[in-house]
Amino acid sequence: IASVTGRLGVTGWNNLALFYVKGGAAWDKNQWNFLQTFNCINSGCTTPSADDRRSGWTIGGGVEWVISPAWSNWTAFAEYNFYRFGDGPSFVFFDPRNNITSKQEIQTVKVGLNYKLFNP
Repeated sequence: IASVTGRLGVTGWNNLALFYVKGGAAWDKNQWNFLQTFNCINSGCTTPSADDRRSGWTIGGGVEWVISPAWSNWTAFAEYNFYRFGDGPSFVFFDPRNNITSKQEIQTVKVGLNYKLFNP
């Protein structure tokens, strides 16, 4: 998954925390492998596969805070992101009745630490 996002937020707790929402564009690449039992009969046990790349959007929110005023270069964060990608390609293998389509939504939760090299 790749994304380009912007954040908009407000500070709290004496400017030691940032509460924000974010949103932007997102991209991903999928690899699909299909195993069908009749493949062994019809084509010698092959596994059909395909790749697809999708574009979509993302939205989320989080909080970032200074761990301690004595350690003002260190911050921690927690963030939730929702990704929505459009309908994927239709795959038809060996029989038009085996049409497979997909919609993709991904939800992530991130937690982490940051170190600021320079103080403003």
